[in-house]
Amino acid sequence: MMMTVTAKQKWTHEDDELLRETVLEYTGNGDPKAAAFKTAAAKLNRSAAACSNRWFHLNKEQAVHKKNIHLSEVIAFLEEFPRLLKENEELKSIQAELSVQNESLQSQLEEKRDKYEATLEQHEEMTKLFEEASMLFDGEIKRVVH
Repeated sequence: MMMTVTAKQKWTHEDDELLRETVLEYTGNGDPKAAAFKTAAAKLNRSAAACSNRWFHLNKEQAVHKKNIHLSEVIAFLEEFPRLLKENEELKSIQAELSVQNESLQSQLEEKRDKYEATLEQHEEMTKLFEEASMLFDGEIKRVVH
């Protein structure tokens, strides 16, 4: 079924909201934007390409409005930046040390696990020997008594 799309319809606030709700619902559910654009296009009597273009236009406008930064904020950031950079380097150094320590501890854990397993195996072997010796000893006592 082919839908008729009129050329160059002006987008209304309601159209924008319907498009936004549809795309956010689809992407929130993990569905692709292309499917959302198709659905919105059917609801708005527009093409999927028009919906896609409008979506990216709306987001571009939003990004531009969000970038309004005051000079005082820039100055504060630049004044704070050297301290943050130094802190970042210190944290990277600590992270590297902890990574080396973690590798060492992993190695020690593996060694201890191997020793434990070997000791457990020896214990099981000795337990079997003691059980066999006990059975033999019980047999000897019975022969001596009789």
